[in-house]
Amino acid sequence: MKLFHLLKRNRFFLLKVSFFTFLASIPFGYRTIMYQFTSGFHEYEAVFLYANDLLLLVFLFLFGVCFWEDIRRARLKIPQYFLIGFFAFSAISVFLAAYKILALVVFVRVVLLVCIAYAVRHLIRKNTVQFKNILKVFVVLGIFESLLGIVQFITQKSIGLWLLGEQVLGPFPGISKIAIAGAKMIRAYGSFLHPNILSAFLLIGLV
Repeated sequence: MKLFHLLKRNRFFLLKVSFFTFLASIPFGYRTIMYQFTSGFHEYEAVFLYANDLLLLVFLFLFGVCFWEDIRRARLKIPQYFLIGFFAFSAISVFLAAYKILALVVFVRVVLLVCIAYAVRHLIRKNTVQFKNILKVFVVLGIFESLLGIVQFITQKSIGLWLLGEQVLGPFPGISKIAIAGAKMIRAYGSFLHPNILSAFLLIGLV
């Protein structure tokens, strides 16, 4: 009972801790395969559980606890009706997919991402978190990812940060490369699944 009251009294502090912990974990994609729909490994035909999925769920749970009344009293506006329409069309695609369970998992991820967007917007509007602090986190992560990418490109291999989700890089098929003076050079991945994702993240950090 005392633990319950302690958690209730500090729920907004726990919410902020869970939010910034989840935010800081975004680039780090450590994951494990839950199920494969085909023999062998294929990136887009398997269901993964990411470590930061758990952080995401904890954050959304605490957000619901702290702002349940605001959520309950929220009124739908015109942009949200378009969002509901998007969800409806996405749900239809689940029934048309070859692997319906896989499509359902992806659909649930889309729903969770929209929930996060709503939650972050609400936290900023309520001044529970400050937007400049969110930007500071992205700046620090951007610096880390850029340094990691530079080391990967210079050494042309991964540096062993698999626990943070770093891909196993080397001169073998399936790794993204660019041609420089006739030679194939491995592109920097950072801790992401693909160099293009690293590029997008670094662009956010630069902005």
